[in-house]
Amino acid sequence: MRFQTKVYLANVVLHLSLLGFCIYIVGEQRLLLVFAEVFLLLSFFVFLYFIRKMTEPLYYIDTLKSFIKEKEYSSRFSKVGQQDLDDLIVLFNRMLSQLYEERLQLGEKKGILQKLIEDTPMGIVILDFDGLISDLNPAASAILSSQIEKVKGASIASIQGELAEKMAAISLGVTQTFNDASGARYRVQHAQFVERGFHRRFYLITELTQEVTRSQKDTYDKLIRVMCHEINNTIGATGSLLQSCFHYQEQIKPEDRDDFTDALGIAIERTQSLNQFMQRYASLVKIPTPELASFKLGEVLSNMSLLFQSQLEAGDIKLQLTLIDDDRVLGDQNLLEQVVVNIFKNAMEAIDHDGLIRVEIQPLGEQLQLKVIDSGEGIAEAMEGRLFTPFTTTKQKGQGIGLIFVREVLEAHGYTYSLVNNEQEAGACFSILFNRP
Repeated sequence: MRFQTKVYLANVVLHLSLLGFCIYIVGEQRLLLVFAEVFLLLSFFVFLYFIRKMTEPLYYIDTLKSFIKEKEYSSRFSKVGQQDLDDLIVLFNRMLSQLYEERLQLGEKKGILQKLIEDTPMGIVILDFDGLISDLNPAASAILSSQIEKVKGASIASIQGELAEKMAAISLGVTQTFNDASGARYRVQHAQFVERGFHRRFYLITELTQEVTRSQKDTYDKLIRVMCHEINNTIGATGSLLQSCFHYQEQIKPEDRDDFTDALGIAIERTQSLNQFMQRYASLVKIPTPELASFKLGEVLSNMSLLFQSQLEAGDIKLQLTLIDDDRVLGDQNLLEQVVVNIFKNAMEAIDHDGLIRVEIQPLGEQLQLKVIDSGEGIAEAMEGRLFTPFTTTKQKGQGIGLIFVREVLEAHGYTYSLVNNEQEAGACFSILFNRP
């Protein structure tokens, strides 16, 4: 029972008791009885008035509790003309104003924070108290190639993909850097924060690909330019001097003349070879901007098969082409032909002798997917994260140029690509997603 109700009941009981007592005392004196009844009636209403005034703050307290419970901080109380109660009303209104301002500030901060989380290029994955995904931002969804609504409530380990698998193995408080099959590089941090006294874990995923690629490109651009400049200057002068030496061959003894000319020929040949060597590196920093046009990808692949036919036959390597009719793509045909040449060469060198190269074109949504699958030994685990790194090669006579050239051209087109081992068979698969015109 509420305190206000108890006071009203006490007032009724008190005055009824007084009325009974008056009737008992006064007896047959009706005039005195009427006077007592009138007095008690007035007393009853006076008490009701004072009780209402005394308990009126309780009404405002209950109303304030209701406002706070419903978070209705924009409402205000009106003054009633009673000094003590008006002071309380001013205090309540000030409290509601402060709560309203704090709510606005909190809502603004929360909105800004939510907007920041949604728009940041850094992937954020938040886990609940059971270690399941409670929320992730669009950047994390794109990096993990997963739809937000489908992965909520799931564990990191249940998400398909190489990056998610590696994330699940990161210990709390550890930061690690990974490379995926396309050469993309990510830094993943596994940390936690405290919410309502409980620890909640989260992952921060930072894509370093563009930053690292830009840094690498700037570095090897400068290195190659300096090397080319210095070596070409040296080769030019050396080649000229060597050519001039042929004028002195008549002055050499006949028995030593052949050795002299042979030695000069070898030296000239080696300088020319060194010049060609540097020119291939120099080509990496001179890749032109792609001139986009529509062309048939199948024709390019067919031409490449004819170009390498003799090498395929010499290595007893079979080539299987799976083409489609609607195979037009958008890109720079000259540059992309060079890309296909490098991919074909890598596939043949991976097989070396007696194997199969499967080339497949298949539609994938609004794009076309090209797959070049070889039956070679595949990619060594130690090389998986370094395939598209400058000057990295697994060949004895390789220079680490081919895949760098491929990467530069495909990224200039904005194409998605990957080089991974086949899951169910030996060998590797180079995959490219081409845009349709």
